[in-house]
Amino acid sequence: MLYIIMAGGKGSRFGGEKLIAELCRKHVIDYSIEHIKKVTRNFIIATSKNSPKTREYVIESGYEYIETPGNGYPQDVKFMLDIFNDDILLLNGDAVFINSNVIKYFLSKFNDRSMTGITIHNGSKIYVGLNIARPNSIDDLEIMLFGDFIYLNINTKEDLMEASKRCQLLNGF
Repeated sequence: MLYIIMAGGKGSRFGGEKLIAELCRKHVIDYSIEHIKKVTRNFIIATSKNSPKTREYVIESGYEYIETPGNGYPQDVKFMLDIFNDDILLLNGDAVFINSNVIKYFLSKFNDRSMTGITIHNGSKIYVGLNIARPNSIDDLEIMLFGDFIYLNINTKEDLMEASKRCQLLNGF
């Protein structure tokens, strides 16, 4: 299985490249990197033409990366499945509260089907930004996940402010 952090979005709701925004003294993407490193040291960061500053940060930090077309999440996933022809665990770069324990639990539920991580927040189903994509898979299993604030992805400036409050609460500063 390949492990890929998705980092090539347009950031249109955020108004720019959200993954290099600061959150509790780190870049947003640093949280996903730290969490995936506790699961595997072999991961790739997927960037695109939409995220040149993020790509520059990834290169300067020495991480392996792949450049996707940047035409949308499903299209970029299909692009990588076509190239690698292998199962891919996908972690969104803005899913800062998906920690290594959540990733390991999600992996433990893998049974040769594509999977999507979900949670319930305020009575609504939320897609948390953790998936497993399989080549030629048409069947997608939803896996219920639990954890502090995993419902919160950074999509807007308001999300970043909320994540900052949660981050400070969890880290005690």
